[in-house]
Amino acid sequence: MITGPILNNICGSIKNATISVPCSYYKIIFKDNGTEKIAIALILDNKGSSSSLKSFATSIDKIESLTGINFLSGLSDDIENKLESNTNTLSWSW
Repeated sequence: MITGPILNNICGSIKNATISVPCSYYKIIFKDNGTEKIAIALILDNKGSSSSLKSFATSIDKIESLTGINFLSGLSDDIENKLESNTNTLSWSW
């Protein structure tokens, strides 16, 4: 699992403005069971929610465009492109 802030929208600061508080953050979950590789990405608001996690699903490509970070770069390009471009919610238990 990879988790981090999305820093293009700051909702405040703590400690006399030296620590920025992002409005949202991402989670990317990658699973390789030996025969199949799957991934899911989420963008979550930095506040409480009663919504299903499924409603926050997005593509890894979307998170890459918001953060400038290249995720899953250790995979072959064909697998990386397939996993990063899709929002595969069917392979996960919600």
